[in-house]
Amino acid sequence: MINEILKFFIKEYKQDFKFKIVAALLFLCFSVFMFSFFRALCYFAYYETFSSLSFSEVLFSFAYGIRFDLAVISIFLGFFVFILFMPVSSKKYIKTCFICMLFSVTVMALILCGDFFYFAEVKRHMTEELAIAWMEKEFIINLAFKYYWWILLLIAALFCFIAKISFKLVNKNFNPKPVPLIKNILVGHGDGGVDPK
Repeated sequence: MINEILKFFIKEYKQDFKFKIVAALLFLCFSVFMFSFFRALCYFAYYETFSSLSFSEVLFSFAYGIRFDLAVISIFLGFFVFILFMPVSSKKYIKTCFICMLFSVTVMALILCGDFFYFAEVKRHMTEELAIAWMEKEFIINLAFKYYWWILLLIAALFCFIAKISFKLVNKNFNPKPVPLIKNILVGHGDGGVDPK
């Protein structure tokens, strides 16, 4: 029975999974790059703080940081990647998943920006103090909009730009074959085929 179900999914949703795997890897790789970029930015911007570390210690810190970053990324993206791989042949569904993942990446970018400027003041990352920062959220929000509004505007513009590019990629590359109505009902969606949008 399980083998029959697996064969069905492989046969009917093979093209879907190829596209979804590539999309999930792109979001993952971009998130890792983003975290690594901010780590490198902190290192070079505040070099005097790390000048006492040897080259090997710096490399070890970056490697350990990537492992920590992957754990954080999995928390932000894991659920949306999971629902992305649901057997649904709908472009609207895929676009919704993309928006959710893009929103998560945007939240991570905002936290990293906040951490970068926070580090300049206290010479430590804000990870351990997120709970305290949450208690001061009104002050932080006012500060962000008063002094760093241009960063928020830039991130919002990038969000819209990447969302537009993502939708174009879905429209161009996500073309699953229609699944018969009976089979659609059996796997939990009854639209009778592919959503054209």
